Amino acid sequence: FRPLRSAANLPMFRATQAPEKLSTSITPVESMLTMVDASPVLLRDVGGVFVFTQDGIDVNDLIVRVGTGDPHRPLATNAFQIDGHLGGYSPDATIELKVTSAESGGLYFPAHPTYLASVPRDIRDFYENLQPEGNCRITAEISRPAPGAVPQVSAELEVLNAKFVF
Repeated sequence: FRPLRSAANLPMFRATQAPEKLSTSITPVESMLTMVDASPVLLRDVGGVFVFTQDGIDVNDLIVRVGTGDPHRPLATNAFQIDGHLGGYSPDATIELKVTSAESGGLYFPAHPTYLASVPRDIRDFYENLQPEGNCRITAEISRPAPGAVPQVSAELEVLNAKFVF
């Protein structure tokens, strides 16, 4: 995906505003968009099994690779495995997914990832103060037991080999 840089890029905005009436002032959406500099997420080597039924979608052994964000190794990736079930086809359907690091060596997190500018300020400050670098394994479970309910996320992080600043 490409991040939106202006509210004028939103289809709803264009449909409701005539070009001659567009204001040069900054809208609330534009103001929020200036707070982050989200980079596109590039998925590589995606593979797995989706089973579509009347009851929803089963996700089996889906492997997704994403860049590590290491500016010194731009082609390096981390692999995630996703398994679970989506209980329907609507955006608020029930969901049970498990996301794990797919490789025994875990995920690599660099000291100065390129995506750091796109995370919320509190997380960025924490990361910059701690300066972590190394490898970890992650297991996350995402659950929405009832349609329309707020998804619940639980996660476990196992540090394999890392350094931090205290």
